[in-house]
Amino acid sequence: MQFVKGFVLLSAFILCGCASYQIDSGHGHMPYLEAGRPVYVAWASGTWLGENKALQKAFVQAFSSHTKKALSGRRPLSLDEAFALAQYLGKGYLVYPQIIKWEDNNTPWSTIRDKVSAEVIIVDMASMRVMSKHTLNGTGSMWSLKNLPPDIVLPELAQKYVTTLYKGE
Repeated sequence: MQFVKGFVLLSAFILCGCASYQIDSGHGHMPYLEAGRPVYVAWASGTWLGENKALQKAFVQAFSSHTKKALSGRRPLSLDEAFALAQYLGKGYLVYPQIIKWEDNNTPWSTIRDKVSAEVIIVDMASMRVMSKHTLNGTGSMWSLKNLPPDIVLPELAQKYVTTLYKGE
């Protein structure tokens, strides 16, 4: 009976697989943000417009656990437009996440994992300077019974990154 339980648990783990997440060092050090300061998360314009909206939503949700003032943009903007709007709104930080790689594979048939890469730029609006620019990489699970979209990794990817931005919480 113990063998059967172990086999079932191992099978479930293999079928579920594991997603992986990575933050590249990027330009500059990992900044620490002040908890409670307002954050404006822009909806990046570009090639993957719908995917950028999903990424923005994931970042707003992640920042919501650190500040009550996480605001999301309502339309796609370039970095310059987002900067001007954040300046007008008087937000503490501008966060500009943008998908730079989107690889959707038919994982159940090919066992090739889905991959997502996003570039995240954080601007401190008080000093009007770029605090950091990092690349986040997420990889979906290898073993799946159905073909899931790559955006399944976005919430966890955003949460892991945002958690590193706040010291001592």
